[in-house]
Amino acid sequence: RDAQESRGLGDVYKRQSQGNENFNGFVSATSSYVNGTFVGQDGSNWTYTQCRGDVAINSNALMIGRNRTPQSETFSGTISGGVGTISFNYMQAFSTNVNLNVLVNDVVVGTVTSSGEQNVVKASGAITVNQPGDVVIKFRQSLGK
Repeated sequence: RDAQESRGLGDVYKRQSQGNENFNGFVSATSSYVNGTFVGQDGSNWTYTQCRGDVAINSNALMIGRNRTPQSETFSGTISGGVGTISFNYMQAFSTNVNLNVLVNDVVVGTVTSSGEQNVVKASGAITVNQPGDVVIKFRQSLGK
């Protein structure tokens, strides 16, 4: 399993455009890694690649795989109004530690990690972004970590 560990990603809050994504539109309960889209709370189409949905955090959670081909990630559609801060809950679903990059407009704005904390729900804390205008928020698992 180590080659395919996953990270659960729960409620995402973004301030400035005052948004919240709870992943309720992501309805996959499969333990297989799949690709697809869902309509987010912000009205944009979120895309996920090599993700699964069989472990919940608060309610629905999108699990981003590790060492997958293509690389596992999820990202929003274009969100207008910019983003000031991003915060979210996450969890190390299996034995391998989390090393998850948070990107806005393809620029890394933060990284969250875990260290031997399987099944412990953690909070990212406020990640300061301060990006005006249109934004795309992306979560991508670091390769080989």
